[in-house]
Amino acid sequence: MRKIILRNISFAFLLLYFLFSFCNCLGEEKSILTNGDFEAGRLRAWGVEGPAKVVKTYIVWGNISQMEATDFPAAVPHSGEYFLVLGDENVAGTISQSVKIHENATRAVISFWYSCTPTTGSKLSFWINDEEGMPVRSVNFIGIMAWKELTYVIDPKYFGQKLTIGFQGEGITNYQAMADERMRYECLMLLDDVSLIVDEPISTPTSTATTTSTKITTTTPLTETPPSRTGPPIGLFLKAPGPFEIAIILLVSWTPIAIAVLYRSRKMREQKSRVKVNS
Repeated sequence: MRKIILRNISFAFLLLYFLFSFCNCLGEEKSILTNGDFEAGRLRAWGVEGPAKVVKTYIVWGNISQMEATDFPAAVPHSGEYFLVLGDENVAGTISQSVKIHENATRAVISFWYSCTPTTGSKLSFWINDEEGMPVRSVNFIGIMAWKELTYVIDPKYFGQKLTIGFQGEGITNYQAMADERMRYECLMLLDDVSLIVDEPISTPTSTATTTSTKITTTTPLTETPPSRTGPPIGLFLKAPGPFEIAIILLVSWTPIAIAVLYRSRKMREQKSRVKVNS
């Protein structure tokens, strides 16, 4: 009997866990890029040329006695467990990935976070090419020590096309005075949380398609703007109880059952005890 009770309680908590996970997923925006946060622990889905490595942490070393430079803290991810070290000292590394934005999309925003370690100066190039290899957008950066986000809205005229997203990073050589000597060390480019968020209409009737076509002819060129954080329609959450309400319902419904079963089990044990005593 106790095994049955424990099994039922375990099932209830397991169901509760999945309900929480499902409700949390409803409010998250999904990127159409694969492994843009590099949490796969490797460069899965990315094309790679030259030095590029996915790491959990990165420490810069000087060439004097091969000791850790105490003035340089270890570089860590912007979020999650992994990030990308792109390029090497005076050697460029390149990654790229091709995606297709749905032709009925209403908005597409690409964003990424970049930094460098241990000091400012490493180089980063970012570009978007159309399916014919022609540039849609390209930007060059000089890395800074703190994580910084860049965001771009993609022109709707490229919706329905296969686009290639690419990054190229290259480190530089730096020097630091140490007593009577100089310590030589590398300064490399870091990249994390690359995402391409696409907003699509809930339905695509004929009238909506006509409106979308009109927008394509009047949209201004791609500009740097904050990303859209639009979540699911609020009506989606009003039609069903929230995760905390579901948790309360489950606890309230399972607790009396568990108490009743335990009470019944206790009574049965007492009856068996009485029968043994009487016999």
